[in-house]
This record gives sequence, C-alpha cells and structure tokens, in this order.
Amino acid sequence: MRSDPSKRHFELRGLSLSARTQRPLRSCILAILDGRSLRLVRRTRHRQTDLGQVDIAREHGERPDTAAEMVLRQVADADLPVVLRLPPDKGFVCTDRLPPASKDDLRAMVANRLDVLTPWSEEQAYFDVQPGARLADGRIEVRVTAVPRRTVDRAVEQLGRVGLAPLAVDLWTDDVYGEVRYDLRQRASFERPSRTVPALVAVSVVAALAAGGYLANRIHEGEGALTERRSLAAALDARLADVPDLHAEIAALRGEASYVFERKRARPSAIEIVEEVSAATPDGVWLSQLSVDGDEIVLRGYAPDASSMLALIEQSAMLSGAEFRSPSTRQRMIVGDDQVEVDAFAVAATIEPRTDPSLRPADAPDAGAQGSGDAGRRP
Repeated sequence: MRSDPSKRHFELRGLSLSARTQRPLRSCILAILDGRSLRLVRRTRHRQTDLGQVDIAREHGERPDTAAEMVLRQVADADLPVVLRLPPDKGFVCTDRLPPASKDDLRAMVANRLDVLTPWSEEQAYFDVQPGARLADGRIEVRVTAVPRRTVDRAVEQLGRVGLAPLAVDLWTDDVYGEVRYDLRQRASFERPSRTVPALVAVSVVAALAAGGYLANRIHEGEGALTERRSLAAALDARLADVPDLHAEIAALRGEASYVFERKRARPSAIEIVEEVSAATPDGVWLSQLSVDGDEIVLRGYAPDASSMLALIEQSAMLSGAEFRSPSTRQRMIVGDDQVEVDAFAVAATIEPRTDPSLRPADAPDAGAQGSGDAGRRP
C-alpha cells in the first residue's frame, strides 16, 4: 500500500535522517461505550460490521449471557486490535495555535497549557494532539482532545470485565465509525516506516537543506541578539558610571541630616523649656510672652522686683547668661480690686545643650523656632 505523501514528517536524530509515515488504524474492533451498553463494531478499510452489544453493567465476575458470548467470540476470532471509543460528553475537544518552533514537540507544548485549553491539567487528564494546517503567519493549528483520567480508567476497567483489553482509547465526535488516528493514553503508535527507498533519500536531502537553513537562520538571529545585548551593556555601563557620584551625594546628605538631627537633640525642646521656666517662676510674676530663637530665649512680663528674675533664671540647668534686654519700667496694674506696682521686664538667656546624650529623649513635635503666648501667673 502506498503511503500518503501529504502526511510525511521528518525527524533529525544525530547525523542520520529517517522518513516516517503516520497512518490511521484502519482495521480494528471499535468498542463503543455508551452508559450501560458496549457496541462492538469490526472496522476495515472499506466497511464496518456491527457485531452486537454487550451489557457491561452486570456484577463483576458474572458470566455473560449467550448472545454476549457470541459477540465476544467474534471479536476474538477477528484477531484485531480493540479501540475503546468514548462518547463526546465524556471529554473535551478544542483547537489551538502553536508557534513554528513547537512543531517537533507539539504534545509537550500543549501539556504546559492544558489547564488553559481544557478544564483539566496534565495530571488530571489523558490527552493527545493532532497537527493541522500551517497558517499564514507560520503558526501550526492543532486539535487537542482530552478526557479525565478517572473516566478513561473506569471505562478500561469495564472492558476488562468482559475480557477485552483496548490497544487505544479515543473520543468520537462527528463520525462514530471514523478512522482511529490517536490514543489518549499514548500507548499505541500510529507511525509506520516508509517502504519507499527513493522517498527516504529525497527526504534526507530535504531535511539536510532544511537543517542547514535553520542553522543559518539561528546563527543570524544569534548575531542580532548579541549585538543588541552589547548595546544594552554599553548603555548600562554609562549609567553605572554615575553611581559613585550618587553614593557620595547620598553620603553627604546623610551627614547633613545626621548633624541637624543631633544638633536638635542636643538642646531641650520648646516644651521642656516652657515647663522649666514655669516651674522656676514664683507666684506674683506674670509672663506675658516667651519666645525661642535658636539658642536664645526671651521672657517678657511683670514682676514686683524685676532684678530678681536674673537670679531665678540662672538657677535653671537649662538656661544661662541671663540679662535684661531692655530697662525695666515701674508700672501700676489693677489686679482684682487692688492696684499694685510692678516692673515690666524683658530678660534674655542662652539655652544650654544637654550634657548627657543618653538622657536625650526622642524629638517631640516642635511648635517652631519662634513661639509666644500667655504663660504667666497673676499676683
């Protein structure tokens, strides 16, 4: 029988070439399983012969009836491989388009994306791939057939109860008696060696030319990729040249930030100064304004004796160098129902830094470098 040239494919193994022809399984026994019944059909190249049905829903081990025995005897006498054919609702059929580079291993490509194409993963289903036409963009259109493994295993077990061991398992779609072209379990091979020696030589030459062209194309693509990578490497080197300067700039900014932070932590906060001045101010002294500017604090207010304010400020561990900012003036003030004489004063002092760094608390939110407000006591 002559092989169909349209179904030839080529394999390059090492340095030797081989031509193989993929042929459907034309002569076999179709075991068409549909629920409780099993229809057995002898299929040859030119016709199909219905041998009969067998009820496989009986208890395991129960002897089949006489009609079923006669059907199974015809199967045995035919001495043909048995193909288990499942109904369409037991599996899933779809099409996919694969890149040209996957033509030598279509099944591996489909296995990686089976859970995208079908409801099951590679571990959950038996599947096979039938290549189709090559599209205009070079991609290959394939047909993927998948059936859950538990469904196939259960059906094979049912056939075993009546003494049948299937060579292949497939799924019928349009024609229940159609040719057998694949095996979901990948145990049956549909490839046969070609018997035409001249065709083998021609195939070898074509494969060698194709391999040479493919290698030349790969070399060209590799050179293009190498040139692109060199350009990227040069651009990356140019960017990396600025890295030392960036590190130096970052280090300088960190040093400045650390200096400012430590300087700020080295002196008491505005809240601590207010608390210190409030605690040191005796009754009868009224502070009308308190302002902080850098390391200097200025107190304004009224006191029975303004000269006593210098001594009070000098007693504080946070303040030193107290002096009058302006001459004090004697004034009369009405406090309640009484009229008293007080000195209006403006005293400045220096804020001392902390002497024990371990006692410096974390910085609290500051009200700002300048602050003022009523913080005094009425006499």
